[in-house]
Amino acid sequence: MTTEESAAVGASFNDEPKGNNKTAELETAAFVADAGDGTASVMKPVKPNIHFRGGLTHDHDEDPLDDDSTDSNSTYGGFTTTKWQIISASIFVISSVLYLAMACMVMDTYWGYKDVPRAVYNADDDATWWNYFVNCTDDGFIPENVTNADDDYTWMNWYNTSAFPEDDNIWLPRIANEDAPFPEPYVSKYMILYFWAAFGFMITGVIEIVLSRKAPCAVRSLYWMMFIAASFGLASAILTNKSPLWSNICNCISVNLWALEAFFIIVQKLTGSSDADDYSEENKICRYSIVKWFWIADISFLIGTFGDAVTSWWYIFEYDNHVLGISAIIFAFFWLVCALVYIAIAIYDWQQYKQYVAELEEFELEQKNLPGTTAAAVNLIGKETENSGSAECESA
Repeated sequence: MTTEESAAVGASFNDEPKGNNKTAELETAAFVADAGDGTASVMKPVKPNIHFRGGLTHDHDEDPLDDDSTDSNSTYGGFTTTKWQIISASIFVISSVLYLAMACMVMDTYWGYKDVPRAVYNADDDATWWNYFVNCTDDGFIPENVTNADDDYTWMNWYNTSAFPEDDNIWLPRIANEDAPFPEPYVSKYMILYFWAAFGFMITGVIEIVLSRKAPCAVRSLYWMMFIAASFGLASAILTNKSPLWSNICNCISVNLWALEAFFIIVQKLTGSSDADDYSEENKICRYSIVKWFWIADISFLIGTFGDAVTSWWYIFEYDNHVLGISAIIFAFFWLVCALVYIAIAIYDWQQYKQYVAELEEFELEQKNLPGTTAAAVNLIGKETENSGSAECESA
């Protein structure tokens, strides 16, 4: 539009009489940004996308915590969604850090038993271990003062306190049976980390279930799968010392469900069922588009969960060593990579929505101060500009 045409449109606001004819012209008028010549500009800001976990489809035009949302508060409902996304992603990051810490803290134990034969490692009788310590270990493994001792107390004290890698059992609950075989009644540091990690994943699942409760069934089922997987992880943590076999079984079920979720997310992306590939390439974090970051997160999640799913079967058959311990650290690191990408995207969405809300409030204030416009015209103009902006984003 030329300067003369803009001036003509501006003049029509002030010179023509009030009435239905003016409203009709306003509804068909084209508005442009301020060119510096005093021309009024009525351009409604475009609502940003909310990038959900895995790029899955959500109905986010309404307040996720209010079933009675209307168009008037849908914007603030979306803003609330971004805040809950940050909370969910933050808990997921914390749980992933605890999960990585679990994998790291057992390496000392794995390394201590690295050279122990499997037959000895799996033995539950003292005779086998005594034979291994006395006849199969290198010189210097048994302290000199113990070797030279001629009393049973010195040997038994060394055997019970120093021969094996130190355990991490720190707490005996009041409700536990003190007479139960060691370490069944004790709570270990590993159990505490495992419990809070699984509990955090459960909370993340609950938040995502609430946020996606109006989404398609395929999406909601993935979040329910997340919740169920975390629940089995919680059971595994509780049973770590009480029943190692059932703990390993629960862990196997848990990580296989996580892997199944990661697999379905990738399948949806490859088959076009995900919204992730429709996100604008203009939205970037550290010079990479949101689409690429989602691929990084989802592939990392698939590697981490699939690796854990494979190794979990080894633990069921009571086979573990330092190689599996190192692999657990690697796979847990991929979980953490995924979590960090998700929280970065959640913070980005919150910043974009915060800016959008501020611009929208400024837009509404400008409409009130614009002389001679009617509410119907302003609403129509806002809808037309918003629709045109959304169409541009989709074409991009």
